[in-house]
Amino acid sequence: MILSDLQYFITLCETHNFTKASEKLFVSQPSISMSIHRLEEEMGQQLLIRGRGQKPLYLTPAGEKMLDYAKIIIHDVERMREEVSNTPSRKLKLGVPPIIGAYFFPEIMKQLSTEEINAFSTVETGSIEMHQLLKDGEVDMAFIGSATEEKPANLESYFIARDEFVVCVSELHPLAKKKTIAFSELKGSRFISLGKGFLQSDILEKTCHANGMEKEINNFYYTDELQTAKSLISSDIGVGLMIRSSVGTQRNMVTLRLKDPLYFYIYLWVNDLYPFTGYEKQLKKKLVEASSIFI
Repeated sequence: MILSDLQYFITLCETHNFTKASEKLFVSQPSISMSIHRLEEEMGQQLLIRGRGQKPLYLTPAGEKMLDYAKIIIHDVERMREEVSNTPSRKLKLGVPPIIGAYFFPEIMKQLSTEEINAFSTVETGSIEMHQLLKDGEVDMAFIGSATEEKPANLESYFIARDEFVVCVSELHPLAKKKTIAFSELKGSRFISLGKGFLQSDILEKTCHANGMEKEINNFYYTDELQTAKSLISSDIGVGLMIRSSVGTQRNMVTLRLKDPLYFYIYLWVNDLYPFTGYEKQLKKKLVEASSIFI
């Protein structure tokens, strides 16, 4: 039995007219006639009596029973398709850079159900490396930190939040009493930087280049641990450039705003080359909605 035959039969019964059924289904009248003929052959019963002239057709007793069962079958098939398409076949790989994971991601997760959270597996690395993982198809979607508002090719982009980079120094540092500084005032300082896979490291290096501070770049002290970086800065081992939200209440450390602000944009980027299932599309939509709490 062909499902489309049942759908044609139901529509014909609703319209009582081949012409109207044809217009509603966007198929030719001969196609509908052929479907009805197949059903009658398969059931061994006449299902419809065609009216003469302009008179509408009507159902035989066998046709009435057929209509009841046809509606049940079509309903069950539609429900089956919906439930099967909404069943996760695998966990979606969601990229979460450590800083975003520590200071933004928990609030987003609060908006999701346990079932939705369990549908994701997280991958953690810095935003620069995460961008490459997205392009390589190693993750399906990712929260990304960016210094620009530019949308990359082949990626859906959803704006989440904007933060600001601040200079972090020890309370003992000569600049600690200031509220705002020019980045060039840090010339000669030793910088504490996160690893090269992090956006913060890339921004710090580019800003040093822009201010003629190549010597300082060669003396960067790198660590992949944010707390280690903050502890080194608060101990006056060096200075740093950090996202304001990540600073927290670190003892013996103060933050200074830049006269020429540097911004940190957070996006949810989705690899639009990946063929998402119906359920995965719903998860993506829910994640975007949950992330909107920061907008």
